[in-house]
Amino acid sequence: LATAALALIFALRDDRKPVPAPHPLTANAAENPTLAASISPDGRYLAYADARSLTLRTLQTGETRTVETDERARPARVVWSPDSSRVVMSQQLNDIYRLQTFSLLTGKFTPLRDDANTPAISPDGRRIAYTSSSHRELRIMDANGENPRRILSVAEPDKIYAMFWSPGGARIWFAHVHWDKDKTITRLDTVDDRGANSTIAVSDNRLSAFTLLPRGRLIVAFAEGTSSFANLWEVPVDSDRGTASGEPRKLTTWSSFGISWLSATADGKRLIFLNGGFQADVYVGDLGAGGAELTNTRRLTLDENNDVPGFWTPDDKSIVFESDRNGRSQIFRQSLNRTEPELLSLDSEQDQAPTFAGSWIYFHLVPPGERMVWNKPAEIRRLPIGGGASVEVLKDSGVDVGCAYAQPEICVLARLRGRTLSFYHFGHQTGQGTEIGTMEFDSRLAPSFALSSDGAQLAAIDPKGIGDHLRLFPLHGGPVSAIEVTGRKGLETVFPASGPAASGWFVSSVTPNNGEYLLHVTPKGESQILFEQPEDGRDTFGIPSHDGKHLAFLKWSSTRNVWMLDGF
Repeated sequence: LATAALALIFALRDDRKPVPAPHPLTANAAENPTLAASISPDGRYLAYADARSLTLRTLQTGETRTVETDERARPARVVWSPDSSRVVMSQQLNDIYRLQTFSLLTGKFTPLRDDANTPAISPDGRRIAYTSSSHRELRIMDANGENPRRILSVAEPDKIYAMFWSPGGARIWFAHVHWDKDKTITRLDTVDDRGANSTIAVSDNRLSAFTLLPRGRLIVAFAEGTSSFANLWEVPVDSDRGTASGEPRKLTTWSSFGISWLSATADGKRLIFLNGGFQADVYVGDLGAGGAELTNTRRLTLDENNDVPGFWTPDDKSIVFESDRNGRSQIFRQSLNRTEPELLSLDSEQDQAPTFAGSWIYFHLVPPGERMVWNKPAEIRRLPIGGGASVEVLKDSGVDVGCAYAQPEICVLARLRGRTLSFYHFGHQTGQGTEIGTMEFDSRLAPSFALSSDGAQLAAIDPKGIGDHLRLFPLHGGPVSAIEVTGRKGLETVFPASGPAASGWFVSSVTPNNGEYLLHVTPKGESQILFEQPEDGRDTFGIPSHDGKHLAFLKWSSTRNVWMLDGF
């Protein structure tokens, strides 16, 4: 009894010892970030993948073996078998995910199964839990890819991602993400191998990564507020039951690590994570061929902050944008021939989504630490286009204001109530006027609409079906019409063409790999790709200059590498 008690005491002390300092294992550039990584259960090897190859490194000697992969497919996850003899890698090719096995013995890839992603291998190595390409079905198959069977499914728009098994192989742990109009609900759930007896181990919208260590130590990464960095916490769990057995305890106090994946050795003494985040920047380019060609693109915002374009100043010499460089969202203006911006907004809260309104800038005032959400009360304010103090315009939920580029006295107010999106005439001094029209809107995305440059009509994204339509509302009478953007789906943002020969719209749409295209769309619905944002789930949009010769657009970059905690 005394020996057992001492062992327990030392084990508890060991769990509470200071977390060692992490150190990098890879040094990929932003142009080729590390996309997936895993440490072998025996701690001997690191497997990591970028867009071009899978690399296996012997951690003790640094010796590496690199295997080229299909350049058309994007790696999504790599996991080790329990005996550290092979790696299972998932890749995305268009809309379909597939699994392959790489053997250390043969040095070759072997196809395992299509329509399969997020593999999690059972402790005995005999079964693999995985999800369908849609991430709405949880399945199990034999280790050789045979005998697949569905054990759980969720309804759209929810998604699930298999993570790991409990040590005894009795339960499968998976991430469950539910989207609503105003929030994302993230949980770590568990079920048995029949998909029954479900539990919720952790439910916290700050979750960004997790892994299960011996003795019921669930290590999770919680994002810090709205920032891009995260810290590690320990949640005591009953791994066989899939439930928390104690309160979370913070392990680290980092301020510069963006954690997107965790992997540990079987003994829990080595822990690796993917460190990095996404950064938004304002780019500009030259438009040709009536808006269907974008050339000479270059980065305008030369810093390490998140910068999101808003609009061009009337002289087309500067761009007004939103930036978090001072710790909160504010509005700035930067000339095309300068490297430093000028602060325009002076509010103590967050100023987001600046839009052009002639001599005014309209924007949303949001409490610190929050993002603009359509179905929550929000305050729309305006400030002089040259900067200064702002004044309140209106305060309500589900509202936004947009004005015409060439006729900024012509504005529209949008109101979302339930599943009805209504548009009204809006005056700078008079506020809401008569109704222009309504449309059904049932989407987790925020509505996107824009007035044509001359203020004659309003274009709005219609999310129904596969979301490939623009709905057009004339502002001064006439029938509502629609344009099908042929061959595209998941339209998300719309801005009108501008300039003397303005025609069509600049629209973003979802790519087959869940990135986004920036398109020029003609009045007939024909589209031309101007730019592709390849990162999964990252948006883009384009805003033309007033003369129609240039385009400002949003581009995301990512630097992601593997870091390790040795002696964890």
